[in-house]
Amino acid sequence: MYIQKENMLIPENIDCIQVITCGLAVFGHNHCEVEGVSSAKMSIPFSVAAAIVLNDGGIEAMSEESVKDKRILSLSKKVTVIEEPAYSAELPKKRIAKLIVKLKNKKEFTYKVTYPKGEPENPINDEEIRDKYNKLNFINEETS
Repeated sequence: MYIQKENMLIPENIDCIQVITCGLAVFGHNHCEVEGVSSAKMSIPFSVAAAIVLNDGGIEAMSEESVKDKRILSLSKKVTVIEEPAYSAELPKKRIAKLIVKLKNKKEFTYKVTYPKGEPENPINDEEIRDKYNKLNFINEETS
């Protein structure tokens, strides 16, 4: 997550987080209460909170440990997912999302993405592919 990597946010200093995106992304993905790993993978609030708390938004952030992590669960309750009709109108051509993090001291960070990482318009590089493969392979070996 760009904002976290650039600013090293402290979860306890965060007042609220808004994820503004298309309606398709909101429906079924805006739940803060997770009931397990599968539910966490489908929750934008959980995913955002895990990325900030763990400083990593990858697959390893979606573990049994993470689902029980009180820091992640607490922060996910501060995340609101909002539909922006103008972003919905851009589908399927663009997949826009904007993240706004507001700190308790009133400082604010904003980051907007038109094409998520991994889309043809914003491809991952060879190193990122290898890293993802290795992480998925390691997780696969652990669960076998």
